[in-house]
Amino acid sequence: MAVGTAGSIPLVIQAWLSVALCAGGILHITGGTEVMRSPTIDYLDHVLGSVLRSSGAKIDLEILRRGYFPEGGGEVTVRVEHRKMLPVVPDDDKDHPCCIISCSSNLPDHVTQRQASAADVCLSPMPGEPCTISLDHRTGPSTGSSARSVREQGGIALGKRGLPAEEVGRRAADALLAEIKNPGTVDVYLSDQLLVPLALFGGSFFHKHVDIPC
Repeated sequence: MAVGTAGSIPLVIQAWLSVALCAGGILHITGGTEVMRSPTIDYLDHVLGSVLRSSGAKIDLEILRRGYFPEGGGEVTVRVEHRKMLPVVPDDDKDHPCCIISCSSNLPDHVTQRQASAADVCLSPMPGEPCTISLDHRTGPSTGSSARSVREQGGIALGKRGLPAEEVGRRAADALLAEIKNPGTVDVYLSDQLLVPLALFGGSFFHKHVDIPC
């Protein structure tokens, strides 16, 4: 399936998952993996996907190429196995390990390292083990960079022309720290993305003093 230009691959997968979790399936899709006003592909895999996997889902996601605005050209394959799902109840344990994922396409190698290092400095005061760092530098049809800080919630920042790599990393870290301070078990974006799975399989989560049972 081709989204076209840099249309959001994660948003298409998010809609497709509602059916795939009930029936299984394979989706091969091209478009944008990291675009504005959309979850990034790593957020979908490591935050939304993590919650669904903890409820019994078998989701395998492979990023073949990353696609940034405006060219797109990202390529992703997702495989979902039909399994019996448990109610969706995100873990409220605040001691999850932290992971920093720094990515770029068609940019010098040092861009991903600078993004990750800046995020790591911001997140180092958090209790628990130091953040693990994953660097993903690729070539492809589009140029761009992005950083994600992931714990039980996620913080995202996209690079753009004129924005230093260090600032991208800091923004991703700051976004995660802001969500960790919230009293809920999910971040503001995940709270929307879980509504359909909750309707299908039951469960509950808590966000900003609002309990949403199903």
